[in-house]
Amino acid sequence: MFVGLLCLEQRKGKEAMATPKQVSALKYLIAKNRDGRDLTKRILFLLIEASHGLTKEVSVCLGEDTDGSRDGYTSAEIKDAVDGFEAMESSTCSTHLDAVMKLTGSDFGFSSHVGYPDKKMLFDTALHPRHDGLASYMFWLGKESWGHSGEKIRLLEVSRKELQAIDFSRPGLYPEREGKKKTT
Repeated sequence: MFVGLLCLEQRKGKEAMATPKQVSALKYLIAKNRDGRDLTKRILFLLIEASHGLTKEVSVCLGEDTDGSRDGYTSAEIKDAVDGFEAMESSTCSTHLDAVMKLTGSDFGFSSHVGYPDKKMLFDTALHPRHDGLASYMFWLGKESWGHSGEKIRLLEVSRKELQAIDFSRPGLYPEREGKKKTT
């Protein structure tokens, strides 16, 4: 399926940008895959949109919320999102997210890890569990795994309501069927 990857040369700098059509294709493959969970797909769509066409490194942290006061997620919901993400990355499942990212020509990739950012907005796995004893999980879209690109990566603040509003049923690859403007 991914034999064509062997023929791709690594693009660097300005050339390493995905086209809007490639970004739409990436979103389409995420939306239509059978490995990811609903929340996983919403997280990936959020990261893709916030990255401005796979050009800006971004991250999001899901934190456990046991009493509903922070509009967060339960431990089971976070685990389900992580399981879906790991299945999408796995070479033994159907999505092969890392290989799909290489097809976009971007230098970016997705990664995830238990933990949350410290006060300097740098990721530290030693900070798990959080100071309040609740679970947190980070998801990134960037040049290096776990945000280790040497740059401060923007942490997106997003509520459950905002994630639920993401419509991954309209990724933009076939706009005529989705009622969207055509991407180039």
